[in-house]
Amino acid sequence: MLDNELSNMGMVENAISLLTKFIVKHPTDHSAFRQRALAHLGLEPKNYKLALNDINTAINLSPKDSELYTIKAYIYYELGSFYESGRQNIIAIKLDSKNAVAMNNLGRAHFSIGENAEAIEWYKFAIKVNPKNPLPYFNIAWTLEHMGNHADATKWYEECLKRSSGSEDFYNTAILRINSLKK
Repeated sequence: MLDNELSNMGMVENAISLLTKFIVKHPTDHSAFRQRALAHLGLEPKNYKLALNDINTAINLSPKDSELYTIKAYIYYELGSFYESGRQNIIAIKLDSKNAVAMNNLGRAHFSIGENAEAIEWYKFAIKVNPKNPLPYFNIAWTLEHMGNHADATKWYEECLKRSSGSEDFYNTAILRINSLKK
């Protein structure tokens, strides 16, 4: 197991090195900065500072790319800057009104600051855009459970599982939560 992790780490570091060489030759390619930012997030520990620098450069080069703001929002969320994460997700949604990832992540930011009703509203917007994605269903269930509404939480966990492939990180958690809530 550790050998695989070390091997993967070497692959990420190699990718960063190759992307850096590419950027030197192509300093206006926003997608290379985007890829290198994502690679910095693949390191253990994650290098948020370098990822944020690269994503900001990518945004400067391509300011209308909604996905870049979604990545920036994720970085801020991981750093615990939930308000800034929310702000970046709003920019992403303004640029692309069908950005379901940003809508779901905006919901997570609201949940993290205790704004549960707003969180559920944004998760539902994400579902309207992409009803097949199980993650917003899971997030609604999680939010309802934390609000003490176990009956509705169970229903939303079940809706999540109906749309899930079974390989998502939250799949087993949804099953455990359903079993726990039905006791």
